[in-house]
Amino acid sequence: MAETTEALRKGVELMLQGDAKGAIAALDQAIAETPSSSEAHYQRGKARYLTQDAAGAIEDFGRAIDLDPKHWQSRYNRALLRTQSNDILGALADLDAAAEAAPDEADIFALRGNLRAATGDLPKVLEDLDRALQLRPEHHEIRLMRGVGRFETGNAEGALEDFDAVIEAMPEHADAHHRRGLIRLALERGEDAEADFTRAIELDPAAVAPLLDRGRTRATGGDRDGAIADFGKATEVAPDDPTGWYNRGVAKADGGDADGAIADFDRAIELAPDDGLVRYYRGLAFADKGDHAEALNAWNAALERDGELVPALHQRGKLHLAAGRSAEAIADLEKAAALAPERPDVAESLARAKKA
Repeated sequence: MAETTEALRKGVELMLQGDAKGAIAALDQAIAETPSSSEAHYQRGKARYLTQDAAGAIEDFGRAIDLDPKHWQSRYNRALLRTQSNDILGALADLDAAAEAAPDEADIFALRGNLRAATGDLPKVLEDLDRALQLRPEHHEIRLMRGVGRFETGNAEGALEDFDAVIEAMPEHADAHHRRGLIRLALERGEDAEADFTRAIELDPAAVAPLLDRGRTRATGGDRDGAIADFGKATEVAPDDPTGWYNRGVAKADGGDADGAIADFDRAIELAPDDGLVRYYRGLAFADKGDHAEALNAWNAALERDGELVPALHQRGKLHLAAGRSAEAIADLEKAAALAPERPDVAESLARAKKA
């Protein structure tokens, strides 16, 4: 038994030193000497994972669990590996058993809460994150996760409380500033939201999402030039992401720069050729220029990609009506009205078409 203990000790020590292969050799010996050692199988599973042998790691964790069903560390680590292979249900089953065996381990509840988000069971997500924070109140990444969950369940004030606490503890956490900005925006605190987005950008200049969100906030607040600048910076940070090009195109069109907008929409379409909404806005820009033929082409292309795109149906219907094509106008507007009965402008356009 002493030799087995020594081999196990040596394996753990080698693993801590970064020698995973040496650890496996020592743990092979430990298992050969005492095949019933759940701890030896668990430690070899960790070492195998370090050598990129995920299948071998899962095998060892499984053997440790067979030997000791309450070996929560093996269940937790197997859950992590199952998550990597997208076996969410298998991972959750392991975490359920781990939580029963070790009800005071915060990491179990944090991981289970994170995985439960994929199932859409947000109340259970929050239940797990609450428990994790009870066990480890200083774990601010868990608090960040809970803030996201609270926001998604409509508890914006509770989410804000979580993000305030995270930022107080970690003032240079860029993602926390960005997410708090989104919450403040939802609470109609635009200036505070913009300040958070600005801080997030300062902390992580390579992140495109805060640039886009600050641009949208500025556009909503009437700062079109600031919005265009932000969207332009987003195209520099992520030139292959169509979102920045699309948003800058919309802002340019709102400012009367139809040609600049069309150029941005063209680039967005190169990057996302199946996006019907970009083509819809491209059609609006052509309509602003008085080029109704190109507008019609753009809306036709938009509807080829999304036949239920109500704004495109509405605008194409109005264009048909203006050109005297009443039947085509009524067909588009009837479909738009059926898809969006809450839009009075569509109903009014349909009524005009039927009177024509």
